[in-house]
Amino acid sequence: MNPVIDYYFCLLSPWAYLGDARFRAIATKHHAIVAYRPVKIREVLAATGGLPLKQRSAQRKAYRMMDLRRWKAYRNMPMILEPRHEFPETDFHAARTVIAARQLGLDIAELSFAYLRAMWLEERDIADKPTIDAILRANVPDPGAVLARSRSAEVEAEFDANTRDAIAANVFGVPAWVIANGELFWGQDRLELLDLALGRPA
Repeated sequence: MNPVIDYYFCLLSPWAYLGDARFRAIATKHHAIVAYRPVKIREVLAATGGLPLKQRSAQRKAYRMMDLRRWKAYRNMPMILEPRHEFPETDFHAARTVIAARQLGLDIAELSFAYLRAMWLEERDIADKPTIDAILRANVPDPGAVLARSRSAEVEAEFDANTRDAIAANVFGVPAWVIANGELFWGQDRLELLDLALGRPA
């Protein structure tokens, strides 16, 4: 049987950006079925004892920046480490379009990465409506349908369910991957361990 991976992420995460290509290669290698599940990361952090970046200690912020430089080089990913719009008002509007696209039957892997790339490479504001509109035009066949759906109660319900399910699965940060046996992998630096786990005999 094809392995199933619940992928919990948010569109603000530099680590989701850095790990995207590697994760997709692993999923393809194992013929995995990936459930992309955007979450409200502030709610996840609040429920699990985490702090938003702005509230973390100077030491933690400094280490994060050092680690971003390391992983940017290791993953060979072009990236702006401190983009102009690193702290947009919210990623909720963009995330809702990702959920809406999924509900309309579209493959949302490229759309999700387009938002991450927009922030971490192109220095675009993913909370900005014209930016969202442009990304949708470039990545989905009917942007109007996705936008209309993104404002629906069904999309908001899925967004909230993703967040509750992440907390229930012991997710405390993003990106995070949960496989069928409940095993959790947090952070793109655990992707090689995810690869090994997916290769274990069932």
